[in-house]
Amino acid sequence: MAIVTTDDKHYKAIAAAIRNNSDVIDEIKPEEMADCVDAVARHNYYKGETDGVTLGRELERNDFWSVFQNYGNPTSYAHAFSGNRFTDENYNPQYPINCISSVGISTSYVFHYSPITDTKVEIIIGQNRELTYFFSGCRNLHTIRKITLTGNNRFASAFSNCHVLENITFEGDISNDISFADSPLLSKASITNIIGCLADTVSGKTLTLSIIAVAEGFRTDEVDGLGSDEWAALIATKPNWTISLV
Repeated sequence: MAIVTTDDKHYKAIAAAIRNNSDVIDEIKPEEMADCVDAVARHNYYKGETDGVTLGRELERNDFWSVFQNYGNPTSYAHAFSGNRFTDENYNPQYPINCISSVGISTSYVFHYSPITDTKVEIIIGQNRELTYFFSGCRNLHTIRKITLTGNNRFASAFSNCHVLENITFEGDISNDISFADSPLLSKASITNIIGCLADTVSGKTLTLSIIAVAEGFRTDEVDGLGSDEWAALIATKPNWTISLV
């Protein structure tokens, strides 16, 4: 066992530290030393339980996500958040979810049956990505932050069984069949955004929406949403698409 050598200077430094972290002002008497040490211990404990633990956990969480997402450049996102791996409490990505050219071609099942309610960060989709079952089975998911589409993508069952989805925002062109048939709560703003992003350069493609979402979202005092002038004008902007309501 190593021998710790101490001297008067060493003891005075300990006493000074105790004074700085306790209510002791005068010189410390030997019989008061134990109480002072206890006061310092309590001070440091409570500080650790507040600032220390909070900051430490945040740094640890950020470090985990940085490594998990390979500092924004992962090799693949396939199955990355699927199942019960993450909940709202521990799902805290530090970077946008970049499914771009440097990422492995498979972007399927990324959030498949995840219990999270909010994706929290932007999702960037590169050219020719298969988004098969991307959000399928996310029964608690109500908000999908911005999905930026940078190329021609396919959405086979990407949003199936997303029963409480309300909010979604796309940027870029939707160039293939896409369905939100299982999302009766989809907001008017989300529906408007989706239709606005349907590519004008394709034909023979179908957007499928919940008839309930459209009826409620575009309802007026006079008519059901399905018969509103606003809905008719909106779908008229995409004559090259089939808008299917189920």
